[in-house]
Amino acid sequence: MIPPARFAASLRLIGPLLIVALGGCASTSSTVPAPTAPAAPSSAFDVVGPAPAPADTDLVAIMLSVASNPEITFRPWDPSDTRRVRLARGGSGGLVDEAGWTETWSILGNGEGGGGDGGNVQSEDHFRLDTAGIVLLENRDAGERVVTVFVPAMAVAPRGLSPGESRTQELQMSVHPAAKPGETKAKGKAEHTVTFVGFESVRILEQAEPIVAAHVRARLSADLGAAKVRNTTDQWFAPGVGLVAQRRSEQTSVLGVALRSIDEAWVIDEPARGSADP
Repeated sequence: MIPPARFAASLRLIGPLLIVALGGCASTSSTVPAPTAPAAPSSAFDVVGPAPAPADTDLVAIMLSVASNPEITFRPWDPSDTRRVRLARGGSGGLVDEAGWTETWSILGNGEGGGGDGGNVQSEDHFRLDTAGIVLLENRDAGERVVTVFVPAMAVAPRGLSPGESRTQELQMSVHPAAKPGETKAKGKAEHTVTFVGFESVRILEQAEPIVAAHVRARLSADLGAAKVRNTTDQWFAPGVGLVAQRRSEQTSVLGVALRSIDEAWVIDEPARGSADP
């Protein structure tokens, strides 16, 4: 989810970008491999068109949907790209409990023998379900060894959000060394908007039949002193499955100079249960 949001997932590069702004040099590391997304959806993922809403349109419930296996592997939209990442989800109770839960992204093998079965953990997001909905408390970036904290917690799935509606939230972001959480590397203001675009019929991989998925768009605009970050993430969640596809674009500038532009897209690398009928 990312933050989505990852959405989270959309926030996995915030820590490194803040370090760039402070250090004055570009970091070439990223928390997940970033394949270039095709200009138009490839055969790996395709939006067929709008779909009738299912009986239950509760976005929080849909985003909390999980397959029987809480570990899901994703591949790039580009079918020729062999890289894979894994999303693992769990809490002290196994999935979701009152203390919240984590969603961990790991890099798997890239078709050249790298990664291994266990994967290389790159990012961990801490979520909680409260009166506001699903909220993101913090992101831990293993590669950059930083923790990004959101105050108030970022609402990635606001309660009561209906198809076609948007919610905007003002918040503070701060970045801390993982080894010294009491220290602050950078902080600043951010604006986060979540839009429930609606339900769409989507085709995943080589499945013959499309399925219905909720399309959610998140826009994050962060002013972190010298660094300015603009991030847009589109995610598709299938009832009973959870996250099935994601596309993220991000532009970063430091002191008014464009530093980085990213466009990446991922789709579930396994059959997704469901149908195009509501």
